Amino acid sequence: MENNVEAIKNTIEDPVAIYGSLEWPNRDVYFGKSEIATYKSSLYTKVVIEIPNEYSDHGMVVSAWPQKEINGNINEKELKHVKPKLR
Repeated sequence: MENNVEAIKNTIEDPVAIYGSLEWPNRDVYFGKSEIATYKSSLYTKVVIEIPNEYSDHGMVVSAWPQKEINGNINEKELKHVKPKLR
């Protein structure tokens, strides 16, 4: 993913969806789409962010990778953000 740092930034700044992690309560899972990624534009960029504590206003990227769907170790009951559809 070192060639896709901008795609990771785009995912964090303008996510399609953000979920809480299923296994780690201090992590959020971001999904985004990017036209500048080196992989297919049909894939999502998945970024796992660790938040040090509930009072923190920043986090650290734990991992990032492309994948087909919005799934995988996400807490579907903890949807924190979803990008509105354009009309």
